[in-house]
Amino acid sequence: MAKNGRTQIIRYSDSNWVGNDIDRKSTTVYCMFVGGNLVSWRSKKQHVIARSSAKSEYRAMTSAACELI
Repeated sequence: MAKNGRTQIIRYSDSNWVGNDIDRKSTTVYCMFVGGNLVSWRSKKQHVIARSSAKSEYRAMTSAACELI
């Protein structure tokens, strides 16, 4: 872990809308950095089928926000 004196928290999230052709479920991906160091990441298939890419992205953002809290 790098000692750089920064404590900034950065979160990135994304989703792959209808990434699976069989069940049409999207995949949520997010990662968290504290002070430039990766502290958490996750890739998970969403439980429900999103009807739009915006809903899929919103679910990814919500999952990342819950992890951050």
